[in-house]
Amino acid sequence: MTAAALMTDSLRRGRVHCALRKLAVEQRMHFSAYDQLRLAPRVANGLDVPGAAAVGIVDLLYASEDGRYRYIFTVEYTTGVVQSKRRIRRAAAFSEPRARTATVPPCAIRMAPIELPLLEQYRWLLQATIAPAATSDSE
Repeated sequence: MTAAALMTDSLRRGRVHCALRKLAVEQRMHFSAYDQLRLAPRVANGLDVPGAAAVGIVDLLYASEDGRYRYIFTVEYTTGVVQSKRRIRRAAAFSEPRARTATVPPCAIRMAPIELPLLEQYRWLLQATIAPAATSDSE
């Protein structure tokens, strides 16, 4: 049973990674299955979820554009106390200036609607993070 569950999970993760790689190419971004940029501590500080613990990041899309770094990823965290603990997985995004100062303020995390499937959350964030930049350029 355990081996079958591991194989099923591995196949599912493989399909998700394939879809995210394709999405990254379409958006001229890079893909990493793991948090190789070590964003988790900054995301944990900026996460607007009371009591979020064990924050982790996987399936990271990232790019450098217009003097900023842009990140879209799956954030995983635990909520609840004692018996009602629950692990949450959802897509989130933030951007930061390329030129960082010695004191880095907490990043403003934008979360996708939790009711969407995970891949649709990534697409929603891509549209939501592109749209404000497009409207500000035209003003």
